[in-house]
Parts: sequence; structure tokens; C-alpha cells
Amino acid sequence: MHGVRWGLVVVVALAAGAHPASATIVYKHANEVWAMNDDGSDQRQLATPAPLGMEGLGNPHVAPNGATVMFGSASQEGGDITHAPSACDDETFLADPSPNPANPAQYAYVGCAGGGGTNAIGVTQGATHTTPIIDDELQRGVAWRSDGGRLVVSEKGTEPGIWTYGPADPVNPSDVLNGDFGDVSFSGSGNERILFASGGDIWSIPASCTAASCSMANAIRLTSSSGNDHPSWTSAALRPPTTGGGGTTGGGGTTTGGGGTSQPSTGGGGGGGVDLAALIQRSRVGSATSRGGLTFRLQLAAPATLEFTFQTVKGRKRKKFGTVRRAAGAGASSVAIKKVSRKKFKKGKYRTQIRAIANGQKGPAKTVNFSVKH
Repeated sequence: MHGVRWGLVVVVALAAGAHPASATIVYKHANEVWAMNDDGSDQRQLATPAPLGMEGLGNPHVAPNGATVMFGSASQEGGDITHAPSACDDETFLADPSPNPANPAQYAYVGCAGGGGTNAIGVTQGATHTTPIIDDELQRGVAWRSDGGRLVVSEKGTEPGIWTYGPADPVNPSDVLNGDFGDVSFSGSGNERILFASGGDIWSIPASCTAASCSMANAIRLTSSSGNDHPSWTSAALRPPTTGGGGTTGGGGTTTGGGGTSQPSTGGGGGGGVDLAALIQRSRVGSATSRGGLTFRLQLAAPATLEFTFQTVKGRKRKKFGTVRRAAGAGASSVAIKKVSRKKFKKGKYRTQIRAIANGQKGPAKTVNFSVKH
């Protein structure tokens, strides 16, 4: 969580149906914000970093009004050290601000190091600050129940797992599920389930579970594309915004549409009935040289246009190298790329994200890291 610096909070206005057919889970996929129905169907892209002038998006939370999503922007420059409230140590990591749906002026967040270095969940409202949850290691994520009566936390340390706490009664926690998990959130109109990230995918488990009664066998896997984290639930059926007549796209502001909203097709993310999340079944670099360029070996479930976005990698820093699109057929495919915008691949380390495109919709990214050695 802390190898990436999260800065400006961006708010994107979305289209929500007046009588939604399904609730929505908003989540981080790779460096983008995605959404799906709360049964895992209709996975769709909500926001990408490029139109907003950013390197990456993350930590999405659905606002209490159910029609906007708040998320942070990222740059690959190390941790974000911020002056903390006086109840914490003077300088500490502060991350993952989660607004209380029952009291939007109140936030819980990860990273308050209070009382000589112990790690805690902080809760702040104006000048009032408390640290209701203290642990032996920094937690991964925190989120409120919709009535503001309980917090769910993903902990590391000596007792890793998913725990829930009453903010006013933190001495009586409930251990929901033991294990090493990512971010968490309540879901369902009655907060009857808990969403969590594990192994790069989003899962759901009954909130009534205890570590003694439940295991991963009781969880439902909602995604299968990897690179997914930070789920957040809303009863609204959210759709991506578009710019219409008079609409504007603000770089770090609000995206609005004065003349309608986009409506991606349903059925696994659009694409004329093709499940974009499962379309790329295999992707790897077959060869990579400065003279011959790259050869990718892929296995596709159906014909598609593939978008390759390249970055150079030096230590923890990444720099955009360029983007190439190629058509590929169903089954085993070989895609050769010799140059990107007239630039040859020099000796060094690279990273590419490969996406399938169909009917104007992009699927989730498949990430491939490789080196050009000669």
C-alpha cells in the first residue's frame, strides 16, 4: 500500500438508475476504477487515469449519495508521509480514507501510529480524533457499515484476517475470517456480507461468519482476472459518465455529461456477448531483443483487438514508453511488435499491460514483465 504515493482525491459523477436492477461493487482493477453487479456479472470500466492526467487510480469509495465515486491518484515515487493529528505520532503514513455513510464528515483511515509507534486505525471528524483500533502491524484497509455502527478491518500482524469492531467499543472485536487478505468492505442492503480482496480477486463472505465457523470454502469469488482490490458497495446501478452537450471533463475535478450517459452492453462486460475479462486466456513474451523487437504468445477465446501499453522500469520507477494496437484471432496467436511510435526496445526492463477491446469496451489488463537483454 505504501510503495505508491496517493495524492489528489478525484470525484467522478456517475449515472445511477432510478430503479436499479442490481447493486454495484466498485473496485480497483490494475490502475483503473471498475464496477460490477454485486453477483460479479457485467464487469465494466468506470474511470481510467489518462483522461484525468494521472498515472494511476485507486482506493475507490462510493460516496453516501450513491452516485459518485471518490478515489485517489497515484505516482510511483515512494510513500506519502503526512503530518498526522496530534493523537498520532507526528509523521506517519495516512491512507485509505473511508467516509462514514451515516456521518459523511467522519472518516476512518489506515496508518495512525499512536502511543510510541503502535499501528492503529484512526477516526477523525474536524478537530476530534480517536484511535479505536490498535494492532502490532499496520492494517491493510478499513470501511464502515452503512449505519456507521461498525468498522471492518483487514489486519496483518500476529492475528491476520478480517475483523469487525464497534467504534465506541473496540475491545470486543469479532474475528470473521483468518488469513492474509487485502482491502475490505460491507455489502448488501442489510450489511449481510463482507467483500474482501484475496489473491488479486474480489470475494464475498457472509458477515455473520466467525473464524471458528467459516473458511474460504464459504466465500464466493466474484472476479477471476487478477489485479483487483479495494471493493466498495452501493445499492445504485452505476454506469460510466460521458461528456454530452456542454459536458466537461476536469483534470482532477468532476466528469459530467450534459447530454446523456454511456450504457455498456451487459453479459460479462460487453463486447457483443464476449466476456472481456476471460478473453485473453494466456499472455507471455516469446522473445525480446533490441534488434528483433518483441514476440508475444497469446491464447484468445475469440478474435479481438489487443492494446499493448508499455512502460520502462528502473527500480521502483516506471516511465511511459508507448501504446500499440494489433488484431489477433481466436486460439493461439503470435503478435510481433518491433517499434512503438518509432522507438526501438533498448536493453533494459519493461512492463506491458495487454487489454482486449470489443464494441468500444476494454477488458481488464493482463500484466507482463520482461527484459530486453541484447
